[in-house]
Formats: sequence, C-alpha cells, structure tokens
Amino acid sequence: MNSIRFNLNREKCPDCEREILCHNKTMTCHTCNALYHGSCAEQSFTYDHAINQWTCSKCKPSQSIPDRYNPFISVLEDKHGPNEIIDEDMLTVSNILKSCHVYDNNSFNKLVAYASMAA
Repeated sequence: MNSIRFNLNREKCPDCEREILCHNKTMTCHTCNALYHGSCAEQSFTYDHAINQWTCSKCKPSQSIPDRYNPFISVLEDKHGPNEIIDEDMLTVSNILKSCHVYDNNSFNKLVAYASMAA
C-alpha cells in the first residue's frame, strides 16, 4: 500500500523562526496579524490599555503622540462579541474622544488666555 505525503507550508513564528504546529498556543498581533508562539509572545508583545490592543515589538507605535483612553472603543469594536445594537450616544462620545487634539503647555496657555479674553 502506498502512503500519501503532503507538503505542508506551515506558518513560522517571526520571533523564533520555528514552525507553528496545531497544538501550539498562539497569539496574533492586532496590527500586522502575524502569528506568534504563545511563549514567544510573552516576551515580545505589549498590551496598550488606551487602544485595547496587543501588539508585537515590530508594530509597537511610536510614543510621540500619547494615546487617549476611550472606554467606549472596547464596547463598539469588540471582535469577539460584536455589538449588533450600537448606541448612538456612545458612538458620538467615542468619536469625540478619538478626534481630540493634543496641546503642549504653550498652546494650552494661549488657548486659555484667548478664552478668558473672549469672556
């Protein structure tokens, strides 16, 4: 009886370069969708509470502009339990929080001075 051989192209972990097998614990980067071994992800992944995401060390965002905490984003964009009924008020407040501006001390002081002159 002849045996059948399959040529499988298994995905490789970007961190250790070993093949990922079906019994391995895995974790996926939220940004680049790269698949990592669970043990490799413990060292190379970081969780960002502001945007509610796990990202690998290659996709870690630059810290030039700080992220803002948006408590509604996890409710509105939950990929594991999609919310079919979207509350319009929650969506509005979430969009306001997403579009907030970052002010340094000088810009903020100018804005406060302008607002006090107008009042």
